[in-house]
Amino acid sequence: MWEEVPEDERTRMRVGGVVVDPTTGTPVLVLRGIEDPSLYLPIAIGRSEAASIATHLAGVESPRPMTHDLMLSLIETLECELDSVLVTHVEGVSFFARLEMTDPYDDSVTLDARPSDAVAVALRSSCPVFVTNALLAEVGKRSASIPPEADETVPAPGRAMQISRPKTQPSPEVRLEDLYPEDFGQYTM
Repeated sequence: MWEEVPEDERTRMRVGGVVVDPTTGTPVLVLRGIEDPSLYLPIAIGRSEAASIATHLAGVESPRPMTHDLMLSLIETLECELDSVLVTHVEGVSFFARLEMTDPYDDSVTLDARPSDAVAVALRSSCPVFVTNALLAEVGKRSASIPPEADETVPAPGRAMQISRPKTQPSPEVRLEDLYPEDFGQYTM
């Protein structure tokens, strides 16, 4: 049912942060290349999912399980292991992803998911996030202010990068705030 995507046709990414499009107020999840920090993929997401991702990145704990905590708990209770998240393609402005798991019998299990939900669960399980190379070739972006060979320090899982800075003062460091609305093309920020 699911088309297998070989390892050499996927790129490992990390959560660069969640920003808000100042024009529309839409939250945007930014996935950043691990090996190539100038590579990024902006994905417009819902407010609830943005809040879930942002609070987890900020280390805020809820006294009761939130939706994505519940999802991970279900996966673990069913004795499955979340191996990875793969953002596969885009249709119009809707992105598609899947959770790739292994069940207790060592069989592969794949579930369709929105990228925002998949990433929120991935952060909680510390599993890797990948994007297909085909999707990156289609809609991935490169920051002109961040060279591909930049020696960027990747934050530990669950840590957000600082995302606020006045546009009038360029940063000498390689950070998410080096991205501007015009960097997002049709996927406006």
